[in-house]
Amino acid sequence: MSVAERILWAVAADSTYDPSEDFASEVDSETRHYLTVVRAEIKLNRNELPEMDEISELFDYVLGRIRQLQESVALLRGGPTKDWVARERLPMFLPMRVTGSENAATEEHDESVILFIVNPLSMRSAIPPNPMSKREISTLDAVLQADELGTAFTAYNRLRYETNVLFNRRGDYRMTVLSAAIAAESLLNELLQLLLWDEGMHPEAVAQKFSPDKALVNRVEREFSRQLGGVWSYKKPGPVRDWREMIAEQRNEVAHAGQMPTFTQAKNAVATLSQLEKFLSKRLVERVQERPRTAVIFLGMERVQAEAKLTKKLMRLYSSTEEPPWTTTFARWRRVIELEILRERGKRAAPYADEATLVAIAAVRGTEFYLLDESNSLVCRVTVLPAPLRQRCEEAFRETKFPVSHPERHEVKLVVEHSNLRNQIQTDGQWKYAYKFIPSMGVMANGRNYV
Repeated sequence: MSVAERILWAVAADSTYDPSEDFASEVDSETRHYLTVVRAEIKLNRNELPEMDEISELFDYVLGRIRQLQESVALLRGGPTKDWVARERLPMFLPMRVTGSENAATEEHDESVILFIVNPLSMRSAIPPNPMSKREISTLDAVLQADELGTAFTAYNRLRYETNVLFNRRGDYRMTVLSAAIAAESLLNELLQLLLWDEGMHPEAVAQKFSPDKALVNRVEREFSRQLGGVWSYKKPGPVRDWREMIAEQRNEVAHAGQMPTFTQAKNAVATLSQLEKFLSKRLVERVQERPRTAVIFLGMERVQAEAKLTKKLMRLYSSTEEPPWTTTFARWRRVIELEILRERGKRAAPYADEATLVAIAAVRGTEFYLLDESNSLVCRVTVLPAPLRQRCEEAFRETKFPVSHPERHEVKLVVEHSNLRNQIQTDGQWKYAYKFIPSMGVMANGRNYV
């Protein structure tokens, strides 16, 4: 590139100009605002116009200098600052004046104005989106409810959305790479948890696999090959190696060395995240027979029907009334994993005893009573229950219609308001995982909750 000069800044050191003098008589001092105007000019050592790619590179150089100015002003003055300038925050087009060499006949410089496409990706936002279909509208409530409950992959869906916003709308390439890394880790961890849940593993038995002290790369290579087959070695070409190189290693450069990724590196991180999701989907389609619940939760039944072979096992499980609700059951299973990791690190989740629900279970040995903290899936056995509350439980049993099958699963829940009566409830003080005592709080896909 034959650029004659790239002047960083042209600021007069002895400048004493005070813009307030021009407006002192017109604008009240309390309502006066200032706007910084930056003029960018590039001088080339040739007569012909540069190629558009060259103009684009020079434009990025100018934006980088403006961001440097923003950072320097913030360093000097402190306090909050406006979002930094980026292509993605600018209008779709910008007019650009091009001045050529002097015309010998007229002794004037040739001038023209061209429209420079600042951000081609923003052109898509100028096209009005298609209205939502009836099917999309009908399923929107279920999607919102799943997000509210924090069921499978809601965290990943938020992170994927955030990654795309950071790249396409904000032009924050550093945070794009970090968000893509967090999203990929969330996706891989939760999918592996879902596979282990579908396999029938108890959460306490596999919690150590997800310890923060253990490398995700090793977990991916070792566990996913057994569960889904395919190429999972980061030493071989494919989506797994791309994830390691384009996302994980880039994330380390950003987090540990403060590197600013380029547009291409951020773009590759976004594309690699999408390719990783497609790869996982393809492997699940191939393993529907072995992991039917996982396939339906991750892909959706419509996609499974369209792309996979519908096995008898899948249809039997999907239509069975004996199957627990998959998404909420897995969410509780995953919560036990989180609590186990906390316990291994010497920490424990504090149960919300004051907000706990009173649960009565019709057991063979008689009615059992527990306080249930549903948010943490923990229970504590009640040893002394006031007579009025016991009577309310008995009335609830009489008024509730239970299914004929599984009489040992009959339970009622009562919300006991803060009162002197609640203060009379006594417990053994030992909070344990609810799935081992409360039928409706099961975590196992196969229903084998009592161990």
